[in-house]
Amino acid sequence: MLDSFRKAAKSKLALIPVFGLIASFSVWGTQGIFRGRTPTALAKVGSHEIGPNEFAHQFALAVDRIREQSPGFTEAQARAFGIDRQVLARMIGEMALNEEAQRLRLGVADEVVRANIRSQGAFHNAQGQFDQKIYDYILRRNHLLPEVFEDQVRGELMRGQLVSAVAPVAEAPKGLAGLLYAFDHEERRVTLLSLPASLAGEPDEPDEAALEAFHQANAPLFSRPERRALSFVRIAARDFLDEVAVSDADIEKAYEDNKERYTTPERRALDQLLFPSREDADAAAADIAKGSTFEAVAETAKAKGVELIDLGDVAKTGIIDPSVADAAFALAAPGAVSAVVPGEFGFVLVRLRKIEPASTRPLAEVKDELRERLALDPANELSFKTLEAFEDKRLEGQSLEAAAEATGLKVETLPAVDRQGKTADGAKPEALPADPVVLATAFDAIEGEESDPLALADGSSLVLRLDDVEEGGLKPLDEVRDEVKEAWRAAEKKKRVADFVESLLAETKSGKTLEGIAAAHGASATARREPVSRDTDDATVPAALAHAIFAGRAGEVVSAPARSGEGFVLARIDEVVRPDLAKASAEIEADAERISQTMRAELIDRYVAALREKAGVVTHEDRIAKALGASGDT
Repeated sequence: MLDSFRKAAKSKLALIPVFGLIASFSVWGTQGIFRGRTPTALAKVGSHEIGPNEFAHQFALAVDRIREQSPGFTEAQARAFGIDRQVLARMIGEMALNEEAQRLRLGVADEVVRANIRSQGAFHNAQGQFDQKIYDYILRRNHLLPEVFEDQVRGELMRGQLVSAVAPVAEAPKGLAGLLYAFDHEERRVTLLSLPASLAGEPDEPDEAALEAFHQANAPLFSRPERRALSFVRIAARDFLDEVAVSDADIEKAYEDNKERYTTPERRALDQLLFPSREDADAAAADIAKGSTFEAVAETAKAKGVELIDLGDVAKTGIIDPSVADAAFALAAPGAVSAVVPGEFGFVLVRLRKIEPASTRPLAEVKDELRERLALDPANELSFKTLEAFEDKRLEGQSLEAAAEATGLKVETLPAVDRQGKTADGAKPEALPADPVVLATAFDAIEGEESDPLALADGSSLVLRLDDVEEGGLKPLDEVRDEVKEAWRAAEKKKRVADFVESLLAETKSGKTLEGIAAAHGASATARREPVSRDTDDATVPAALAHAIFAGRAGEVVSAPARSGEGFVLARIDEVVRPDLAKASAEIEADAERISQTMRAELIDRYVAALREKAGVVTHEDRIAKALGASGDT
């Protein structure tokens, strides 16, 4: 979290991403998270718990950081990309570290916390010094109490004590980076000979014994998989949406209450110059008034430590200083430069580069979306009550069909499918749910058995029954004779080519030259102009041949299939070209540091994983899904 402060140090007028939650989290974005619908923890690590509000807050922060770069990014997209799982995994890791720090009775003194905060560039003024006024302003603007933020800093520092004790152990051994550099940058010069597969000749027709042996030896190619037919009842909240009455007045009120959700604010591309004194800022403004360009003034100001900063494309709320925001959004057209603005952190000149006008989606466009959102909670209640009634009927001994009919549900019956959900003709039934838990349960079930309700990833519930099992096994030879014969010919042809290539390689080991082999078969061997590297993959040297070249020694002849697949290529390794390590010392040192960083990161990951296992982690998938399931931006 604190990294966000450090990265924001150069641009104090752009809203710090870590606090984007305050500006962007709407009622719709938090619905289902902060209403107390999930009173128990989503996860427990030792004695520490992760509650729904805390998880939702961290998830929102992660989404908001992405929105800084991609304004249209939604929470639904974040869940699709697994951001919620990444956030939860990070929080569990932090809790495991907290648990270990507590066990070791680690602590961080108040003076250390204060020193860390004072070192963060986000709280520095134009002279690079900690400014209490800036610190108070940023926390106040983002509704953070100093003691809350200081506790966050204390937690990070405490966890840092643990990982810092582990990280220094991981250092790349001396010479490793040099060896890896030499390995990666080695090159080889080769002579190539391409020959057609037809030189190996065509195989004879197989007899019955050959086909039977091939059929048995390659049973997986000619076997039918086990397939299972099933029936199921699925209960989903969306199926009850039409039963929930939502008035137009409620929709209009929800639209007005959350209009900012459907409004994309005006954004402006801005540059700024932040001067420490009014005198310097006035001089720069005067130069611009006389005709100097903004870039020329910035170049002159650089000598005084003033930096030209690109604020990016920002909304007005994304500029932390209200005075600068007002001035920037008062500029009339691209190219305009503001008058000197006495800001919170110094004296500012702002230039406007581009304007993206605000836009609002009209009510007519989002009416159906709003109706569905307002109906979703009552529909969830209806689906839950229906599932309870359905289960009561099954407990009374009623069949799947009878219980479904009594509760107004539909039974779906599927043809036999394999473990990939495909029927005998290779199609996937449209009615088959995509959630892998359905097939996994079906292939663990006993014929005639009905499952307990399964919670699917989309929030629906499903009860299935295994109706029939079609055993898999090897198909009779007469049923697949043509397939077996075709596969046998392909395998035999491949073997003949391989044997022929081996005979040519044996000739080179006996002293015959590549040029001699070429002449014997009416072809020519050609020296490749460019050296071959380990990652070469082109028309004359496909990746498989490059691999073979680097597995051989100078003077050796190697082979690989041609890229077209219709022939093969022989390659003689004429020269091994090794890199000059002395000239590459700077690169090797940088590589050594990267290797050490990777080793440290992996060691820390393993350490945290060990702490997680030691503390014991319990997660509640149903609560996690509910915590974000209703936070429905789409």
